Amino acid sequence: MRGVVIPGVSLAGVKIGDSEQRVRRVWGTNFVTCKYCTDATWLFEYQSGEPLGAAARFQKGRVVAVFSLGSPAGWHTNKGLYIGDPISNVYQFFPRTGTTRCIGFDAITIKHGSVVTAIYSSAGVVYGFALVTPAMTVCQ
Repeated sequence: MRGVVIPGVSLAGVKIGDSEQRVRRVWGTNFVTCKYCTDATWLFEYQSGEPLGAAARFQKGRVVAVFSLGSPAGWHTNKGLYIGDPISNVYQFFPRTGTTRCIGFDAITIKHGSVVTAIYSSAGVVYGFALVTPAMTVCQ
């Protein structure tokens, strides 16, 4: 799983609206299903170290949210914003943003057509990324 985020387009190669079959093709079949999630959510975690990786949330067999789990080192946007960067760097790439307060972190949001990109921040740094449909909460 490559951790490149293309805002409004994809996270590690998975796009909003992708089928379960396409997610399996892109990320493989080494996932666990979230036991506590309201929608079908697949958790793809790296095999060693902390529980880091990515997740895909589905409704009616289609991706409605895709997001990083934890802060996987090296993950970044195609424009060069990295996990661990100061949150102030976000505004160099995205001058027009919104903010949603989640439990324990903030989500800086950018809307691109029918996809909302969220950049998670905690303790003043970029913590993670998400892409969601506009109807879905960015607090994943």
